[in-house]
Amino acid sequence: MIWQTGLAELIRTCAYALLAISLARLFQERQTAMLGAKRWLIVVLLAGMAVLQAGLLGVWRFGSPALAHDVGLFAALCLLAVSLSLWPFLNYVKRRLNLTLDEQIRRRLRLAEARAAEARHWLLMAEEVANVGHWRIGFPDHQLFWSDGIYRIHGLSRSAFTPDLEMSIDRYHPDDRQIVTQAIERAAAGKPKYEFSARLIRPDGEIRHVLSRGVVQFSETGAVISIFGVLLDLTEQKVTEDRLRAANLAAATANRALQELALADSLTGLPNRRHFDAALGVEFRRAVRDGITLGLVMVDLDHFKPFNDIYGHPAGDECLRKVAAAIAAAARRPGDLVARYGGEEIVVLLPRTNLAGAKALAARIAAVVHELNISHLGSPEGRVTASCGVAVLAPGEGPAPSAIELVERADRALYAAKDAGRNRVACHPIGESEAADH
Repeated sequence: MIWQTGLAELIRTCAYALLAISLARLFQERQTAMLGAKRWLIVVLLAGMAVLQAGLLGVWRFGSPALAHDVGLFAALCLLAVSLSLWPFLNYVKRRLNLTLDEQIRRRLRLAEARAAEARHWLLMAEEVANVGHWRIGFPDHQLFWSDGIYRIHGLSRSAFTPDLEMSIDRYHPDDRQIVTQAIERAAAGKPKYEFSARLIRPDGEIRHVLSRGVVQFSETGAVISIFGVLLDLTEQKVTEDRLRAANLAAATANRALQELALADSLTGLPNRRHFDAALGVEFRRAVRDGITLGLVMVDLDHFKPFNDIYGHPAGDECLRKVAAAIAAAARRPGDLVARYGGEEIVVLLPRTNLAGAKALAARIAAVVHELNISHLGSPEGRVTASCGVAVLAPGEGPAPSAIELVERADRALYAAKDAGRNRVACHPIGESEAADH
């Protein structure tokens, strides 16, 4: 049994040595917990489990309680030593994992910072290209922040100007400062929409047209904490719009002038045949619809071909211009239309005029032409005279004639006046009118 006692002493000595070494290594660790449990609790649990397991193993293997005690103690201490030795290894693994995780976090932070810097770079480039900048007003201290785009729009530099709300408002046109102030006051009062258009004055005196838009930020209690917005420089767009508007106005004016030229006689300045035909159609339909009268006087200069043969066409043109001006002056009502019908013929359209009124105007026209006293050696009168034919569309005269029929009536009356000796007025129907000499 001596060898058993010696073996037992050796086992105990080795077990105690292993336990001492393991405990020494354990106490050198800075970590006091692993997987959320204190190391002392883990040591106790492992020791208990080792003792129980080793005891059972010793009894079963050797069958001697004394030897089983020593073997079990040795096995328990060995398991405990192994368990305690694993602790630093686990901590080493944990530290390596932490270092790897930290490196991944730092790498992701660097990547995020690089992407943020790139985003800021693209934002600044976009602001410069779009001529826009962003700003922020903090409350309640009214602290103001400007981006580089805001400085650029204002024509200022960061070194020369520190953003200040009151001074920034003073940068606007005096007539627009109230607009800016009211927009800020409404936002400070809690109105979510922030927008205004105004004019900025740069230090060199240049005026820039800008549009400011923003959103109001609220705290959890509903208090306004800031206004964030953008400032758009619309000067170039404004200039383009003004130029386009001016071009459109010029084009419209030119179109009206062309229309007037298209509807005006180039020699006399009176409305031309096209203008007369359009006006006759409108007035004829109105007269038929409303049951009102419509008068028409057709004027023709007497012996005008001999006038041109004697005095020449330039003199004939000048004669037509004088006669046209005199007839236009004789027809003084705003609704009357005096137009050159063709050659030396002039027509006068008289809305709401009965036969007596149309005849009276025709007589006045013949008189004013006579009074012009334009010499005409080829006329029996020795001066330029005119013959007039009058026709009237009267309500209740039966089926209404066409507008063309009304012109033909006036033309037949004109020829009747010429057949009667010229320098006179004739009315249609011939049987119900009389000629008048002047």
